[in-house]
Amino acid sequence: MLQFADLKKKQITICQKLIPIGKTRENIDTFNAMANDEYVSDNKNEIKKLIKEMARFEIDEKLSNIKGSLDFTNLFTLMNKVDESENKEEILQELFFERAALAKTISSELNFKYTSAKTITEKLPKFISNNYDGDEKEKYLELVDKVKSRQAMFNRFEESIDFIAGELIKKNTLVYRLLVENSQIFLSNYKRIKEQDISSIITNLDVDDSIKTVLQNQCISFTPDNYNELLTQAKIDKYNYCISMINSELNVFCSVNKLSYSSYELKKLYKMILCEKDLLFEKINKFTDDEQVIDTYNDFITNVNDSNLFEKINSSAMDYDNIYIRPNFINAYSNITYGKWNIVSDCIKAHVEDLRLAGKNKITYEKYVENISIVKIDTIVNDYSSELGVKVNGRDYIEIIKEQLLHKYKEVTNDNISLKSDASIVSETIRKELDYALGTIRLLKLFDFENENFNSANEMALNEILDTLNPANLLYNMARNYITQKPSQKSKLNLVFDTNGFAGGWSESVESQKRVTLLKDDEGNKYLGIYNLNGCRANNTSVAAVVKNIQENLDTNSTKYYEKMIYSAVPDAAKDIPRLFINKSENNELIKKFKNKEHKENEEFKNELIEFIKRQIALHPTWSKYEFVYKDNYGSYKDFCNDINKQGYMLNWEKIDKSIIDNYVESGCIYLFRIHNNDYSKYKKTYSKVKAHTQYLDYLFSDENSKTKLIKLLGGAEVFYREPQIKNPYMHKKGSVLVNKKYKNGSPIGNEYKDLVIKAQTTALDNVFTKVSSRYIVKDNRYRKEQFELHFPILIGEERATDYEKICKNYIKNSNHTIVIGRGKNHLLYVSIYENNKVINAFPLDTVNGTNFKAKLEQIEELKNEQRKTWKNISSNRELINGYVSAAIAPITDMVLKYKATVVIEIGDSSSKSRNLLPNRAYKIFKEALMKKLAFLTDKNKEMDEPGGLLHPYHLVNIDTRNPNRSINAAQNGIVMQVPAFYCALTDPESNLCNLTYAKTLKEKKQVLKKIGEIKYNKDEDIFTFIYDISKFNKDMKGVYECNSNGLRLIYNNNSEEKINLSQYLKNMLQCKSIDYKSGIINYDSEDKESIEAMFLIIRYTLQMLNKTFYISPVTNLTVQSNDCTESMINQNMYNRFLLLKDNLLLNKPTKYLSIKDVYSKLKP
Repeated sequence: MLQFADLKKKQITICQKLIPIGKTRENIDTFNAMANDEYVSDNKNEIKKLIKEMARFEIDEKLSNIKGSLDFTNLFTLMNKVDESENKEEILQELFFERAALAKTISSELNFKYTSAKTITEKLPKFISNNYDGDEKEKYLELVDKVKSRQAMFNRFEESIDFIAGELIKKNTLVYRLLVENSQIFLSNYKRIKEQDISSIITNLDVDDSIKTVLQNQCISFTPDNYNELLTQAKIDKYNYCISMINSELNVFCSVNKLSYSSYELKKLYKMILCEKDLLFEKINKFTDDEQVIDTYNDFITNVNDSNLFEKINSSAMDYDNIYIRPNFINAYSNITYGKWNIVSDCIKAHVEDLRLAGKNKITYEKYVENISIVKIDTIVNDYSSELGVKVNGRDYIEIIKEQLLHKYKEVTNDNISLKSDASIVSETIRKELDYALGTIRLLKLFDFENENFNSANEMALNEILDTLNPANLLYNMARNYITQKPSQKSKLNLVFDTNGFAGGWSESVESQKRVTLLKDDEGNKYLGIYNLNGCRANNTSVAAVVKNIQENLDTNSTKYYEKMIYSAVPDAAKDIPRLFINKSENNELIKKFKNKEHKENEEFKNELIEFIKRQIALHPTWSKYEFVYKDNYGSYKDFCNDINKQGYMLNWEKIDKSIIDNYVESGCIYLFRIHNNDYSKYKKTYSKVKAHTQYLDYLFSDENSKTKLIKLLGGAEVFYREPQIKNPYMHKKGSVLVNKKYKNGSPIGNEYKDLVIKAQTTALDNVFTKVSSRYIVKDNRYRKEQFELHFPILIGEERATDYEKICKNYIKNSNHTIVIGRGKNHLLYVSIYENNKVINAFPLDTVNGTNFKAKLEQIEELKNEQRKTWKNISSNRELINGYVSAAIAPITDMVLKYKATVVIEIGDSSSKSRNLLPNRAYKIFKEALMKKLAFLTDKNKEMDEPGGLLHPYHLVNIDTRNPNRSINAAQNGIVMQVPAFYCALTDPESNLCNLTYAKTLKEKKQVLKKIGEIKYNKDEDIFTFIYDISKFNKDMKGVYECNSNGLRLIYNNNSEEKINLSQYLKNMLQCKSIDYKSGIINYDSEDKESIEAMFLIIRYTLQMLNKTFYISPVTNLTVQSNDCTESMINQNMYNRFLLLKDNLLLNKPTKYLSIKDVYSKLKP
């Protein structure tokens, strides 16, 4: 492991609590130090809105000016050709270049440069003055004036504006919106108008002349020049208004003529980038108080009750033969009408299969259900339910709807109990009534109104009911969001104390501008000092004068003292050297040659330049203190600059009389805070381990670090303030009974916890740990108090050059141990440790440090489902997952250090669905956290200054900061190798056979039997055998296997499980079906349903490798007993794939993800 130490530096952020010293807290209030910070925090979104509005205004103005000069002819010509041309790729390439040329023209005309100090200091005030009046103008100008010193906090937002207005054709840019999205819609609408011949409908619209012009120029007739009129939002709005009018007419036209509206509907153009979007949450006003919820709800249900919805359906004779169900809601109809989701689909599939066998129809199930009425469904279910062995007790679907419509909705009145309270009966009534309305909507949504055969009178009646009830969807979401929202907690306030670039650096030279310093005392306390501009002014002095006085009074002879940090660093030698030394030189010839970059080509001038800089450094008051040790020769000027950067750091401590600092604190010239954490608490237990961040902090402030420079302090510190979050905390009284949140068996207590707490006060609980409180305990006490915090970055470790790939390759080659981390449907994570291809340990990682995370996560999922239904505050599993990830990584990294092991994990796919207990999103979090931990791994058993200790960590994974995702997802990175987990639960680790014979329908089972071919009975060995050629099931896989029925299997019947001797079970089954097997090759009626089912069971059970507590190879008959057989099998397959990846690595082949072809044609288990 030693070869991995000190390969790379690591930047981390130290977060510490700040405790005000002396009159600091009082002075903060006296000088109103946080007022501007609070004002800016509350109003920063207003500034962003103004910047956005200014950019939008500028875009509109400039696009209006250039619209006549843009020629879209070639763009639309090429777009037309794409679908028609045989050489599609060539046309697409031409189209790309045409769009790129137009994008360059547009972006050059816009000429945006918002990432600049002038955006807020000059451009924004001018925009406000020109576009606002009166109080609003004064308000915005005052706001801009207060944020001028905080320009940096808007840099990222300004960069996004520049990106939007740039020439890059990417989604969410202006040129992409104009040249890709809207141009495609514009052309598509014109084509649809022409194809469907609906220009007459448009012409006959009764509209004013301005709208007629748009209809004529942008809808009926088409020329590329017309698109020039659709570049600004005002023009887009007018076009979209016309499209809405046309669609309204088309809807009526399609309804009358029984046509599919979706074939005629036109699309609206997207809004111009930076224009406000019509998102749902912007269309509606969120509820702000109980009265709004109650009044809106009462208005809705009054309208529903007055509409007499039952009569609308009761008075319309229902034509059951012509009422159709939407194909994708067949299962929902089945569940509502017959009580089971699959009854209807199974019956229809059986009916379709019979039609096919009878040769009457070759239609598929999917096609058959596209046009299926209620009568047809019920007839098929009645005919086939008994054949499928299903008892049905169907209900009339229309009658179910009628029952729903008879419901009389209840009005509510305000009972002065908050709707957000658990005790509120009103909120429960609102929830239940709206749930009922949504239930009715769901019933009506099953109808296929787009079916042209749907009875028009029935359709009108049902749609009228839907229109009346539909507002319930929006009302339900609004009411639920209001009632379940958690009490708002103010986020931490970022304090800058009226300083531009506050805490941006620590150097003596910028101390009066950045206004921060660090101090320590002889008792080991550490302090942050902040120079207070307003306090200095109140004392008739300046920050610069205070800083100068402190620097002049540094005194090593003081007996009562603070030690003040003396800090200096070279941030970027390549930028600083020209500014400080070269450009100020009187040697014009040297300056000229440097600007002409002759030092890159001319060796003699490079050496001359470096010697000149060395002499200048020796004369500089600050740089001379670095005591650089120069190399004899530098390969390039760049190498010289890098060496200066490496050595250009100095952090020392000098004493200053304590009274000087204390007096400045007393007068308000300095705010002084003690840096604090729990490790510094007087209540800390002596046996408790000191946290890593505390050790880093201690070493940073140590005299030893001044010499070794192993931890470097960086600029960019931040100070935060968090106001008290809880005003009326929950308190456990002295003498009350406290109840543990776990049962004695370790499982977490769920929703019943509150009831158990109440019961415990009077009754002893047998299955839960309890104790009597000996004092008053305040829940979340830390949130009752205000808190100041300091966040500052540091750089840890050294960096030495090495061939990292070679080190990793040798490590993997020579490591005898491998740790495989898989997951399955029974455990969150499952770990297998291999020593020379043999499993020496395997265990689930569900419980870590005594906490059963699996049970907790399952409990939260149940709780969330319940809370969604009852409108309670919905729990989140995010914190629990993060807690699990953090806890699970520790034992894994301990094992890596113990065994000097290679780590194997699955690639994982955050986009696909997963049946694993640990979902893909959570696994992605785990993988990222593990990689980041291994990239900077410390051994807790090592001393701080040993290799592997806190100051010399192991660099077992390399994460590229420019593209971390690529590093984290690489097939091989450092000692971690990632393998695909596809088919791991279906693959026999012994033979590499992958079971792809899954079939549900009779047709699918026949196809499997056809691919398998002959199934034989071996009388001598009393087993059934068949040849399984995997290539017949997947052309990318190779492998031919002789499979047999030897051994035991586990089968399930009516929710009970039974362990069987498979061969004997199959013989009995075939005898019952009168299928002869004794002659060797089994012959069966390939058109008989029962025979097909029986033969398929031979294949299914033979290839059934997983059997709860054991798995068996259908090829070698090796049986492995394991309570975690699924996870054991998955991990073994992952290990086999790792061996293939390892071979590729050692053969110097490219280390890339294994494909299906790699795994199932090259892998030798």
